[in-house]
Amino acid sequence: MRGATPDGLPLVGRSVGDPRLLLAVGARRNGWLLAPLVAEMIAGLAAGQSDTPFAAALHPARFDV
Repeated sequence: MRGATPDGLPLVGRSVGDPRLLLAVGARRNGWLLAPLVAEMIAGLAAGQSDTPFAAALHPARFDV
């Protein structure tokens, strides 16, 4: 089994519960295709960048209601 989200996109960004924790999970079978994008986003967050073009689409809090 592979972890997945309802929309099929990975969770990439700071954890809602602990902003010190960076998440890059749930890419399913397309993980190898999304790896360069996810790596760029995580590296940017670790370096202090706050926003990337895909940040909102992949943010872990996008399912919070």
